[in-house]
Amino acid sequence: MSDWDDSDDDWDKSDDELDKRLGLTKIDDAPPAFDDEDEDLTVKEKERDAKASAQLNKQKGSALAKKKAAEAAAKDELELAKKAMQLEAEMEANMTAEERRLLERERQE
Repeated sequence: MSDWDDSDDDWDKSDDELDKRLGLTKIDDAPPAFDDEDEDLTVKEKERDAKASAQLNKQKGSALAKKKAAEAAAKDELELAKKAMQLEAEMEANMTAEERRLLERERQE
């Protein structure tokens, strides 16, 4: 027969529990300390990112406004050209044969 004891011994306990029993660790119930410097850096990074994002959005908005203004100007110019061609066609329709010949000569020159 052996003298082997199958009961739980101290080696089966967790390391933290053993350290506490041996007095190797301090039991500290204090809340975790925050490093204000790191928090400040994080806040500063967020602010910098927000400013960069706002600047980018402003540039995009400005570019979009310029593009829309250019499109509107091109559309207006096209409408004016169509109107001028229409008026010229009406004017030619009301001309006499002699006036048409004179207009053709002017266009050829």
